[in-house]
Amino acid sequence: MLVVEDDQEVASVASDLLEELGYSVRRAYRAQAALDMLRKGAPIDLAFSDVIMPGGMDGVELAQEIHRNFPSLPVLLTSGYNDAIEKVNTAGLAFIVKPYRTEELTRKIRDLLTAGVSEAEHL
Repeated sequence: MLVVEDDQEVASVASDLLEELGYSVRRAYRAQAALDMLRKGAPIDLAFSDVIMPGGMDGVELAQEIHRNFPSLPVLLTSGYNDAIEKVNTAGLAFIVKPYRTEELTRKIRDLLTAGVSEAEHL
């Protein structure tokens, strides 16, 4: 998993939760750093990104860039801000509202990873 979150405390909480669920986690604190990691071939099964981030590219733009360049990589976005939620809904991207429950996060990740496997089987 790749956690993309500019707030180090929030990134730690998300990473710890994902690790408790059995995933290995890499972190990026900016969207561009996440893209650089992916371009260098880091083994990532899913990108989990905050929507609101400084540095020129937000989570929605990151997700769109990942979908263009790494179409088989699922992206799950998160935010607690209404404006961000509306932007994600408009873009039609996978999303979970902060604060999220462990069960809800587990289900969203499982659904995205399963959908990716199903799509790969049809290729």
